[in-house]
Amino acid sequence: MQKIPFQNRLITRLLVSHIFLAAVPILVVGWILIGTAQRSIKNSVAEGNLTLAKRAADEIGLYVQNAQGILREMASVPSMTGMDRWNQDIIINNAKRRSDIFEKLFVLDREGNEVVSTSFTQFHQAYDTYPFFISTLKGDEYISPVFVSEDRLPIVTVSQPILKFNSVVGVLVADVNLKSMWALVDSIGLGQRGRAYVVGANGILIAHAEKRRVYAQEDFGVLEVVKNVLEGQEGTQIYIDFDGEEVIGSYAPVPMLGWGFIIQQPTEEAFFLAARMRMDVLFLIVGSILMASLIALIFTRKLTRPINTLVSGAHLFSRGKLEHRIQTESNDELGALAKEFDAMAISLLENQKKLRRAERLATLSKFASIVSHEIRNPLNSMAINMQILQRELQKKGGGSREKQEKYLNIVASEIDRLNTLVRNFLLIARPRELKLSMCNVTSILEEVLLSQESRARKQNVRILRDFHSDVNSCRVDRDQLKQVFLNIVINAFEAMPTGGQLKVFTRSEIDRTMGDGVEEPRERRCVEIVFKDSGVGIPKNERETIFDFYYSTKKGGTGLGLAIAQQIVEEHGGTLFVDSEVGRGSIFTVTLPMERA
Repeated sequence: MQKIPFQNRLITRLLVSHIFLAAVPILVVGWILIGTAQRSIKNSVAEGNLTLAKRAADEIGLYVQNAQGILREMASVPSMTGMDRWNQDIIINNAKRRSDIFEKLFVLDREGNEVVSTSFTQFHQAYDTYPFFISTLKGDEYISPVFVSEDRLPIVTVSQPILKFNSVVGVLVADVNLKSMWALVDSIGLGQRGRAYVVGANGILIAHAEKRRVYAQEDFGVLEVVKNVLEGQEGTQIYIDFDGEEVIGSYAPVPMLGWGFIIQQPTEEAFFLAARMRMDVLFLIVGSILMASLIALIFTRKLTRPINTLVSGAHLFSRGKLEHRIQTESNDELGALAKEFDAMAISLLENQKKLRRAERLATLSKFASIVSHEIRNPLNSMAINMQILQRELQKKGGGSREKQEKYLNIVASEIDRLNTLVRNFLLIARPRELKLSMCNVTSILEEVLLSQESRARKQNVRILRDFHSDVNSCRVDRDQLKQVFLNIVINAFEAMPTGGQLKVFTRSEIDRTMGDGVEEPRERRCVEIVFKDSGVGIPKNERETIFDFYYSTKKGGTGLGLAIAQQIVEEHGGTLFVDSEVGRGSIFTVTLPMERA
């Protein structure tokens, strides 16, 4: 073997090219990874803050809704609806003692006068002009805007109508303190400078870590995040806050209150890990290039080993040994190439079979003697019966009518037999042109099976159906496809002379093997129609020949049914396969493309 210089060796060129090709993508991917990592960290921070904001907003909403629920329950107590001041006083004072969320509870009559209160100093003040009284007197629940009490605590007024026989007889009012909301806001800390705050429906600050801002009732409504959250939106965005610092803010609306909860953190602090990640990725790029070089060296050494196997296999194929299969353990492109060589050999074998079949079709004229023999028998039978019929007609009185009808029926039967022979012969020699149209495969199957129901009952054959809902219509020749199904069903019945079971089912599959032979195979949706019988089965040595013309193992069979069925299916661009085992039945599978090219 000629010695090849080192610089011209395949392994040398592959090694250099692989290192070069590995280094460039790693550099590109590295920079992409840096950007991806930064985006990932930013998204993680945003999602975490948004989840925290939503949870906190839900907690605040539940807090106020809990107060509403307590008031709603109190207002429905009979002692309350009866406007019994003594019992009302007991009820509201007990409620205040049991729950520290109420700063004050009091009851108003229909004129807005305070009749009962938990306050020690009752001024009997009239509330007939207060918004909460006017709204609740109409039968509606009411929640006021947040305000700061004299004790420097956030308060919200909640009122509930007292109904008796669906009429408002009074109003139950509570001042609910929001100390827990302030505590919740104070407890949320993100990094060193992250903070949370709550704004009311008008954009005024109602909770903040810096209480002076709440007391000053600062208006945050000009911020874009505040506008969004007051519109009921939730999300995360980067903006400049009132202190002129770029921050990332996550916001969520407080359910049913029209408030907004916002968490913000300086971007410099929030995305600190992203900057650190950049340096880590740069180190990773350098290490990856070194590792890729080592892998390329190992890979190129292994690459040259299966090449000799490929060359040897290709040489055997070129000598016509298509039964040979290339044995390789490689799972890379060389392994795929070996499989393609094997597939090519299998395809060539199949093409040889099809070529032989085409040659048989081209020599159909040689079967004239066979056809003439098939035709001679019914002709002889017809001649004999016509002579007998003639003698019967010449008898005195016209002969027996029953015998005349018998001989006429025999003649008609032989004529039908001749017609079938000629039709099948023409179908083989010159197949009908397909008349394609969109047809429902399931309906064709059902039509064929229904036509054979009476025979199935007589023969004690049970027909089972399992038609998949995903099987759509196909572009087929309805009559010819019906003939295919009928031939297969009749063949199954003949395989079960003493009864049995025929299961017919359909399914939708992805066919990755169909291609035009030039371009790479493309995936196409196909429908599979499977006929599974419990008959006698087909011997292994006969499976390859059952689709041949004039081949039949049945007494009186023409050997054309399955051959014609396969020819029709292949004309549709599909396939017909059989799998059988003696004593366990046969499975005929028809595969048709959903759309025929």
